[in-house]
Amino acid sequence: MGPKIILLSFIIFLFANMSMAGSFWPVFQRDFHHTGFAPVTTAESPELLWQQPMVNDAGDSHLVLSDDGSIWTVGFMAGKYSPNGDHTLLVNLTMDVGIQGQFSIIGGSPVLLSDGTLIATGNAGQRPDAAQVLFAIGPDGDLDWTFELSRNPSAIRGFITLGPDESIYAGRLTKLFAISHDSGTPALIWSYDCDANVTSIPGVASDGTVYFGAANGLLYSVSSEGSLNWSFAPTSDIRPEINSAPTIG
Repeated sequence: MGPKIILLSFIIFLFANMSMAGSFWPVFQRDFHHTGFAPVTTAESPELLWQQPMVNDAGDSHLVLSDDGSIWTVGFMAGKYSPNGDHTLLVNLTMDVGIQGQFSIIGGSPVLLSDGTLIATGNAGQRPDAAQVLFAIGPDGDLDWTFELSRNPSAIRGFITLGPDESIYAGRLTKLFAISHDSGTPALIWSYDCDANVTSIPGVASDGTVYFGAANGLLYSVSSEGSLNWSFAPTSDIRPEINSAPTIG
């Protein structure tokens, strides 16, 4: 397979209607409601501005956009491109950050805080004591902090998103975690165990209610305090796991 290529074209756009001030596209489907809506006017005749080989030579990659137009790519490594397509930064956890670990975006996507900090899931340490953690990487590529989610080395999927107050919501194994990061220090707000693996990126309503799907085929609604509001089975007969992220109207 040849090198993966990213094809990106940018236009000048107005930031006044952005729902999250730190980035134009900081999370999966752009906002914590996962609407996928971008309030921009596209060119009638799009043209290719530049193309570059991806820095991640293995696995899939996800993109998030900084407020200055730079592009973070996260796969097994994290890289950064300037708005003009110049490769400006490469983060390798083992070599550059100084800890044994790697990013993992299988089933998930990174998020970008308003101060430019990248949050991605990954694995740190050696088996059988490997930990599944959140990595916080600053705009300059330095590791700001880590937050341990579990100690199960077989847990490869991690699903994260942001809430209206920039709290981080992370699904790992059977638990959904709500995490604050005031003053650059992560802290657990609450966790909810649904007794089935979390299988979708959570969606967060404006009042802090969190919605996510699980391997038991149920859609869950969890309050901003971490208690169950309700669960719902979209189908009554066959209940496959829910992989798609909820979109909140």
